Amino acid sequence: MYLGQNMPIKELSMVCEFYHPDALVTVLTTQPERTRIGEFAQELQQLCPAGRVVLYGNLARQEGLVLPPNFVAPPLMTDFMAMITENNLAPATA
Repeated sequence: MYLGQNMPIKELSMVCEFYHPDALVTVLTTQPERTRIGEFAQELQQLCPAGRVVLYGNLARQEGLVLPPNFVAPPLMTDFMAMITENNLAPATA
């Protein structure tokens, strides 16, 4: 499930309760603050323990950032797209 850019964390709880996603993807461009990315990842893990969480964007690529084991932060969009293809994470059609 793609969450969009900078989705407020408080909204995520309802999304996870309703959809029960296998994977979450979000792009971090302006929020949360750079110093809070690790904390944000821990909150995300607790609110929605999905099988995989993909954080993309300039805020997700920080030296020394420690993420939970099921989180990934691909460095390039091509890496992100390859991961979706390899793991069959493409969106399902309704």
